[in-house]
Amino acid sequence: KYMHHNKIMSFTPFMSLKPSAHKVLEVTNVPKITCYHDTWLDLMAINHLSQNLQAVAGIQIEEKGYDGLLETCKEVTVKFDSVQQRQLSLEGLARSIPKEIFPLANFEDMSCDMIFGEEPPTPDEDPATKQPCYKLCKINKRHTTERCS
Repeated sequence: KYMHHNKIMSFTPFMSLKPSAHKVLEVTNVPKITCYHDTWLDLMAINHLSQNLQAVAGIQIEEKGYDGLLETCKEVTVKFDSVQQRQLSLEGLARSIPKEIFPLANFEDMSCDMIFGEEPPTPDEDPATKQPCYKLCKINKRHTTERCS
């Protein structure tokens, strides 16, 4: 509390920071500020997307991570019109994210490998559909991670 023209007024600091459970700093008395802490996988995915967008746009940005992706988007916005921006975005996404993902089930240890860029076989040709465990689960309509046998 402090005195102001013979009045006692309570004083709240302009920025009083409180820790949050989600690694976000909450700032009182001002608009909310969010700090993002990307995981290793997030950084890899963001860099991959940024590099592919740079490749299709014919530009090169030195910054990495989320800042690099933002700079790439800014450059694309400045250098290309809206139709070209949309086309470059679609091409960058097509290069970044493979269209086909083939899940290869291993019924010995109940694991599954994901094969990117390979088209999955038709249900008639898929070896997973010929497994007795799959047929039993399908008949009982129970799809769990536990072994069916």
